[in-house]
Amino acid sequence: TGKVSEVIRLEDSDKPDLRFAYDGLGHRISKTVYHKHAALGDKVQTTYYVRDLQGTVLAVYEHKHAEGESGTFTLAEQHLYGASRIGMTKPNLALNTTTQEAPVPTIHYELTNHLGNVMAVITDEPAATETPAVESLADYYPFGMTMPGRSYNAHTYRHGFTGHEKESDLAEGIYTTEYRLYDARVGRWLSVDPLFEKYLGMSSYNYCMLNPVMMVDPDGEDVVICDGEEHFLYEPQTSNLYDGNNVVIKNSVAVLNDMYSTKSGSKVLNALISSPTEYKIKSTGDAYSKGYAVSKGNEVDFGGIFELNTFSHELFHQYQRENNQGGATYFNEVEAYTFEKFVVTEFNDNLSDEELINGLFKQSNYFDDSLPNSTNSNEYENAAKNIIVNGIFNKSNFEITVKLFKNNSNANNSGLYSQPHYKERTGNEKRYLLESIFSK
Repeated sequence: TGKVSEVIRLEDSDKPDLRFAYDGLGHRISKTVYHKHAALGDKVQTTYYVRDLQGTVLAVYEHKHAEGESGTFTLAEQHLYGASRIGMTKPNLALNTTTQEAPVPTIHYELTNHLGNVMAVITDEPAATETPAVESLADYYPFGMTMPGRSYNAHTYRHGFTGHEKESDLAEGIYTTEYRLYDARVGRWLSVDPLFEKYLGMSSYNYCMLNPVMMVDPDGEDVVICDGEEHFLYEPQTSNLYDGNNVVIKNSVAVLNDMYSTKSGSKVLNALISSPTEYKIKSTGDAYSKGYAVSKGNEVDFGGIFELNTFSHELFHQYQRENNQGGATYFNEVEAYTFEKFVVTEFNDNLSDEELINGLFKQSNYFDDSLPNSTNSNEYENAAKNIIVNGIFNKSNFEITVKLFKNNSNANNSGLYSQPHYKERTGNEKRYLLESIFSK
């Protein structure tokens, strides 16, 4: 469950032993600290938490005593709330004395940031300058450790990072929440997330999906996104479908989903998604008038051509650019055409016979086919059809296809690749990118 019930130290440890108790809902109701070297009367110290029906702490009592003796009971804290906890009073009122005048309580106000971190605590007792007295100050590293040299009396206040209670008796930097203990020293929880099935793509021990600047985890269970004053529960995306009315986005998302459903297509898309470069997709009349997609820099203009083969081809060119192998060369075109063909073939395997019969699958073979009456038509076709055999890349057939591409491939029927700026190679083709896509 992530709850710690007992901590027993080695005999030679100076740190105290600890014991915790919880109610039926898992809320902590007591914490007992066994000090090994304290004065006899303070040998055992138990903290009791009084909560409302929802588990919110209303008051904290302290009981200090020697084992087997009654000791002293003290009302240590009374918490104050608005929309959330705004501070507390510390009455330090002994309960097992016959008469005692209750002092006028000093209010300790918490000053927090958008994440709920307690940055400062001030009191309503005016200082000599008649300004609120500053009780403590704290600055935090992103994952919650207090910055050395940028804090003042931070240890005197029970709450700190994201408003959680410090567990300093366990170790410096440990915080307790409703469901788990958190270690700010390493930015990790000390037990598995109770909702691990909701966050399948993340480690069960990571804190706030590794984004502690915008997210908090109030209880060790659900992640909350903090957008200014707005806080809302994080919900993992369960669908890649687009429900809007923008036709370009709708069609692009549909084709990208098809591409991502294939093994080879997902490799390329994941590489582009994880890149620091922002790759863009658009659809304008310029590309539409040309009748083919246009890649320029890190942008691809599909011109209304929302087909799997076109998307696969052009996005592989972006993958080449990502690997510093971009450029107008037959080498790059043969790679892109081969990749396009294989993605479509893989997607074909994912379709049912009914979908194939209904014409939902389109595959163009113009790359494999040779130009009519070309000199090396048979050699070109055999090589082009066998660059990928049984999912394995063949360098020899690839090189033959590159050499014969300009004068033999039906893909150059329009003469597009006969333009002067197209070369067989530019010299930056340091490796076969297809080999990394299609490996044993």
